[in-house]
Amino acid sequence: MSTLADAVKKIGAKLVWYETWAKEIDPSTQDSLTHGYHRAAAATGGRVAHVGEAWAAFRAAETVPTGTHSALFVADGSHPSEAGTYLAASVFYATLYGKSPIGLPATSRTTHEQPPHGPPAGAPKVEISKELAARLQALAWSTTNAVGSTDR
Repeated sequence: MSTLADAVKKIGAKLVWYETWAKEIDPSTQDSLTHGYHRAAAATGGRVAHVGEAWAAFRAAETVPTGTHSALFVADGSHPSEAGTYLAASVFYATLYGKSPIGLPATSRTTHEQPPHGPPAGAPKVEISKELAARLQALAWSTTNAVGSTDR
């Protein structure tokens, strides 16, 4: 970790740890994930983008019928759906800019030419409902404010 932190500091950048979320099948692992990212941030002088904690808060309030998946996951129960990706991006926005993501657009689309390793120009539109976007934005902001103040 110190090699990474040293390289980041050498170029004048700030280290932000991407706190991931627990798999859908075992949400109880979130506490250990969170603790690990906080330790890493403390050891390296970095801060944490509290994505996993925002996911945990969403899941705690979500009602998921038996046999279906959380709105944040795709069918494998590990990777993010469009809503999960949107929540992660909203947490990063709040973490990096220190501003509320509330009111940001609920859609995105790649319309410019991309480098060879990126998505094709005009990639499919990513869209979630305005209502869900507003809920995820508010959750990202409240989570970042509740737990992120010690990382800044």
